[in-house]
Amino acid sequence: TMYTLFIVFASVFADPLLFAVSTFYVETTQQLWQGQIGSNIQDVGGNIGLKLFAVTTATITPDDVRLFSLAAIIMTTFFGALTLGLIRDGFAKRGLKLAPVFVSVALAVNFFGYLFIKSTFGVFLA
Repeated sequence: TMYTLFIVFASVFADPLLFAVSTFYVETTQQLWQGQIGSNIQDVGGNIGLKLFAVTTATITPDDVRLFSLAAIIMTTFFGALTLGLIRDGFAKRGLKLAPVFVSVALAVNFFGYLFIKSTFGVFLA
């Protein structure tokens, strides 16, 4: 009852939305570093003779974050469905029938959540 609501909410809604936010954040950060901000900053603290850290290009691309988020969403919702089957019926394999629905809904939430975030906040970056 309460456990099932938490598992469904966390794996099908909250997790995909948080991954949508993090994907947008990485894309925004990369755009800022490649734009004017990245070209103006060479070495922080370099003007006073103290080199605090060097600004370099990112090694993790937005595509890497997107791929990781999709894999994590699929795994989280699959095991959430198995856990739900275990809690409700006592057998984890009873949750297998819920897994395709959970995965499909979670991927849709991630996709539309990302589109909403990008259309809402992406206007400020243009």
